[in-house]
Amino acid sequence: MKVSTKRLPDSQVLLEIEADEQQMERSLDKAFRRLAQRVEVPGFRKGKAPAGMLERHIGRARVVREALDILIPEAYNQAIEEQDVDAIGQPSIELVNDEPLAFKATVPVRPTVELGEYNSVRVKREPVSIDEGEVDKALEELRHRYAVHEPAERPVQMGDIVRADVRGVIDGREVYKEDDAELRLREGATILLPGIAEGIIAAEKGTPKEIAVTVPEGERP
Repeated sequence: MKVSTKRLPDSQVLLEIEADEQQMERSLDKAFRRLAQRVEVPGFRKGKAPAGMLERHIGRARVVREALDILIPEAYNQAIEEQDVDAIGQPSIELVNDEPLAFKATVPVRPTVELGEYNSVRVKREPVSIDEGEVDKALEELRHRYAVHEPAERPVQMGDIVRADVRGVIDGREVYKEDDAELRLREGATILLPGIAEGIIAAEKGTPKEIAVTVPEGERP
């Protein structure tokens, strides 16, 4: 097989490929076998007709088209491997001749980057100032993220994680219910409604606690 390559603008390469006679003959043999399984020739069972009879029945052109469908991908893949072409997309194929096969393939490749003089380039590093408050905040977040939680046999304190069955009642009517709710007590954080977090402080395990809070206007169910 003969292959020549030419680099084109816009990161493309043109390959001109000519298959040899042996490649074409092998592809024609494969084409006859494929077509014999699909085409019925009068007087023969499917797949049993001789190649000559099959060709006379369907015509030489159809056999050649089938052979090219087999050979073009094989020849293209062999060509880019031999020429070490780093193709990054599907080629555009232009048929030049069918017997023997000759075609052109234009294929996109990775662009070549040429670096200029960069050894003398210097980048000034700007000093980085770190706010201690931000550091403390980040450390606190890490502490909470990787903390190991253990049951505490004491009244609830700020910073605890409380698991409890929660009921919300307005004028004797239950308006909210959540079993085994997880309540994280954090300074300045609101749980469900303002005042609930503060009301949980000092609660004891197993002892129900009622917390009176005011539901803001417009939020009553």
